[in-house]
Order: sequence, then C-alpha cells, then structure tokens
Amino acid sequence: MPEPGNISFAAYHGVGDARDVVLLERYDSREAFARHRETDHFAGLAPAPTATSSRPWSCT
Repeated sequence: MPEPGNISFAAYHGVGDARDVVLLERYDSREAFARHRETDHFAGLAPAPTATSSRPWSCT
C-alpha cells in the first residue's frame, strides 16, 4: 500500500555484498518525510539511520 506523500521507492543490493541493501525513497515534502519517520515500520528498520552509514544522514 502506498504511503501518503511517497512518490517513489526503490531497493538496491550492494555490488560487493548482496546482503547490503539501500532503500531509496522520495517524498513530496519534508512534512511527508517527517510523518514517514514516525511510522512503526521505519522505527523498526534500524536504531537510527546513521547506524548503517559512515556519512552523516540527511534529508534534502
């Protein structure tokens, strides 16, 4: 089921390790993205978005 404000979603496997997965989501506004970050499925994905990345996490 589409999430309100979500305009695209894609999942990619890592080239060097197929267990690495990148989820790329686009939202139509910062507010829609903020609502997404409050959902149970987002909270259950990882303790914090920066936990899986060596780069600072941001939304632009």
